[in-house]
Amino acid sequence: MKKYFVSFIALMIIMAASLSICVSAESDLGFYDMSRKGEIYYKTLVEDLSSDGYLSSSNTYMKDEAGIFKDKKYMDEAYAEIVDAANKTGFNLAVFIGGKYRNDKETEDFTAEAAEFLFGKSADANTVFLYLDFEGKSSSYDFIDTFNDAYFYYPDGEADYIGFISEMEGENRIDLIFDDMYYYLPSSGGHIEQSKIVRAIRAFANDIIKYKEEGRIWGLYYRSAQTGMYRWTFFGNVNETKFLYIHPILFSSLGAAMAVFLCLSIDRKIRREYKFRETVNASVYTSSQSVQFDVHRDDFIRKNVTKHKIESSGGGGHSGHSGGSSHRSSSHHGGGRHR
Repeated sequence: MKKYFVSFIALMIIMAASLSICVSAESDLGFYDMSRKGEIYYKTLVEDLSSDGYLSSSNTYMKDEAGIFKDKKYMDEAYAEIVDAANKTGFNLAVFIGGKYRNDKETEDFTAEAAEFLFGKSADANTVFLYLDFEGKSSSYDFIDTFNDAYFYYPDGEADYIGFISEMEGENRIDLIFDDMYYYLPSSGGHIEQSKIVRAIRAFANDIIKYKEEGRIWGLYYRSAQTGMYRWTFFGNVNETKFLYIHPILFSSLGAAMAVFLCLSIDRKIRREYKFRETVNASVYTSSQSVQFDVHRDDFIRKNVTKHKIESSGGGGHSGHSGGSSHRSSSHHGGGRHR
């Protein structure tokens, strides 16, 4: 028994060490630096956000850069939905209706930098930023950026899950939000109806409230740009540790090691209590004169193959999923989709 106990301890140490190495390798994302593009870029960002045509409060922001709301009442109605959702969730919420050309990467960077400029980049600045692309001359690319703990409620298709939980990944809520919004949004270059844009923003706000009430998806993690600590969810609670694998991954390793130890103990007990005194020989129960085996074989001399052409049809509509175009900048996550 002492030998098995030593094996159990060694196995536990090896599993914990291997997990720590694995997590460190896939989690070294680096810290987000908003000043990396230089003073000119930052000045342009401030001008895009601060020019005329926006509504804002301490925890909300909305701007129609594309000028799609010809009637101010629609802008006010859409903004009221954002304010209501922000008050009910406690998150910072922003909607930016883009009117300038920005490629996919520029759009993703813009949402992350704008979120930090508007609401700060402290550890408790939990923000959701929606970018709707109405530039009109190219394929529209919409994007949702989640900052800090907001990510736990609205993960994308490439969300990071800890250890064994990666096998039971949760739903892609950003994709689900886009599904509800795209029922109202026009295709790229399509006819724009102000009332439908309001409905799309209302669908976004309602989903923000809905998923906040449903709670955090457990097993997600990210490394905080502000503290350098790992933040992760476990059974609805948010934990913060210097090393990601301490808990619950270490507990899962301990459980696996205990299971192996238990199996070895049971196997040893069975072998000790059930010993056969003599070897079992099949010839004791059979006779070479009474046992006969027949062999049959089918030989095919011809092969017929029938081929049918399968016709495929293509359709229009929206395309893409958020998981395919998500970005990772430590505390920033998100997903986008083309219309």
